[in-house]
Amino acid sequence: MSGKDRLKGEWDAFSLYVVRGDRHVKDVESLLLRIVKPKGALVSGRFRGAENLRKSLLPRLERYADVLAALRRK
Repeated sequence: MSGKDRLKGEWDAFSLYVVRGDRHVKDVESLLLRIVKPKGALVSGRFRGAENLRKSLLPRLERYADVLAALRRK
C-alpha cells in the first residue's frame, strides 16, 4: 500500500464479510462506508446504476408521516 494511511490507529476491531463472486463487492463496500462513516475516509462510494430516489420518495414518505400523525392524535 502506497501513501500515508489516514486511518492508522483508528481501528480496534474489524468484521469479515464474504461476498461470493465479485459482482457486488464494490456495492457492499460503498454501503458499509456510508453506514460506518469512518474518520479520515475521503469518499463514501457510489453505487453503479443507482438513481437518487429522494425526489420521488420524499413526498410519499411525508404523506405517510401525515397519516401516522393523524392516527396518533386519535
